[in-house]
This record gives sequence, structure tokens and C-alpha cells, in this order.
Amino acid sequence: MPKIIIGLTGEIGAGKDTVANYLVEKHHATVHKFSTAMFDCLHRLDVTTTRENLATFSVITRQSYGEDLYARIVARDCGHDPSAIVVANGIRRPADMVHLKKLPGFRLVFVSAPERLRFERIRNRGEKENEKNMSWEEFAANEKLPTEAAIHEISDEADVRLDNAGDLTALYAQVDRLLQSSGA
Repeated sequence: MPKIIIGLTGEIGAGKDTVANYLVEKHHATVHKFSTAMFDCLHRLDVTTTRENLATFSVITRQSYGEDLYARIVARDCGHDPSAIVVANGIRRPADMVHLKKLPGFRLVFVSAPERLRFERIRNRGEKENEKNMSWEEFAANEKLPTEAAIHEISDEADVRLDNAGDLTALYAQVDRLLQSSGA
């Protein structure tokens, strides 16, 4: 079976991590996240890992070292990963795909869900330090951060769209169809 590299993109709280986790648990995929290096650096610098701080750090480092800074890391890691199914999670801008598109077996997947549902999911998961008590206004402001601005542009290039408005069974069935159509 040829290697499949699934690039996940989507709005905040759409379910990218849910898809990635399912691929790991059910299909033994490995995951490489764009945000991993940013989280690591902010932790080491003792800076809180809010969405705003991550966005600021992303902008500053990309301006200094190239828009494709994190894309180079993720594409290299995905390319060297021996797993049959590899996930590049957190594609947020066109530069994030430049190197991934060159890899054989790459498929861009856009995960979507209604805005109110995404807001509730974010508050329930509390992945970033300030999400559990996030207001609707803060959610709306986060949707306008520089890290989120190009997601809809990227979604136009998606090979596959997953609708995460239903239950997990429906989402997982879509992921399984994606794998079947990819030769897995």
C-alpha cells in the first residue's frame, strides 16, 4: 500500500484533532502538527499558550525565517515518517502546503462544522489556556487572527471535505471513505 499523507485544515474547533485522533486509534496513523514547535517554544519561554500568543509567535517567526518555516518542518517529518498513513494537522495558510504538495500521496482535507457548534466544542475542550471561559465575542475575534485568515482560501484547494456537524459515527464514516478512495 502506498503512503497516504492527509493534510488537515479547517476553522477553529471544526474537528481536525478529532479526525487525526481517529486516524491514529483506528488506522495506526502518525500525526505531525504545525503547532507543535510553537507550543514547545512558548512553554520553554514560559509564555502562556493562548491562541493569541500562538498566533503572534507564528507571525513573528514566519516573518523572520520565512512563511514556510513550519511547513518545511512538517513536510520533512511527514516525508521521513515510515507509517502508511501520515497526518499533517493544522494547515492554515497557502505556504503551509507548498512542500506537502510535493510529497506523493498528499491529500488536502477540509473539516467543517457550524460556527455555534465549533464555539461550544472549543469551550468544552479547553485546549488553549483561555478557552474554557471564552465568550462569543472572543471566539469571533479569534476567527479573525492572522493564523485563521487564509483557511477559506485553502479550503478551495481541498481534495476532500468532511462535514463534522453530526455525530462521531458520521464523521468517522467519512474518514473511512476517504481512506478507501485513497487506496488504504
